[in-house]
Amino acid sequence: MIIDASVAVKWVLREADSPAAIDLLARSDLCAPDFILIEVANVLWKAWRAGALDEQSVTQALEQMPCLFATLRPAEKLVATALRIATELDHPVYDCLYVAAALADGDRLITADRRFVGKLEQSPYHSLATLLI
Repeated sequence: MIIDASVAVKWVLREADSPAAIDLLARSDLCAPDFILIEVANVLWKAWRAGALDEQSVTQALEQMPCLFATLRPAEKLVATALRIATELDHPVYDCLYVAAALADGDRLITADRRFVGKLEQSPYHSLATLLI
């Protein structure tokens, strides 16, 4: 199962759908492009900047994040496919990395990004993504 950053940040930042995201941690097959660490780090930095997290919490969360995945796929092996998908969808490459990972693994992407799911629903990739509920 491919997890994107919109889901992974809910493991740290409590939001309405955090319980559903936390339930996914019981699985032993969570995967993501390694780029997820950069995206999560940026969201955690923004939370620190807004005063929602202290520096120690941000550091701990980022240090623990890789351990929550069975596999972190090298983005360099996915980026060409992600770019092709991005041009097809007219959508940012960094989001399309997760679709490329789902294609490569023959797996599903779980995301909390409603806009992205909406775009995918109108594409050949509609069967690859599921909205976190």
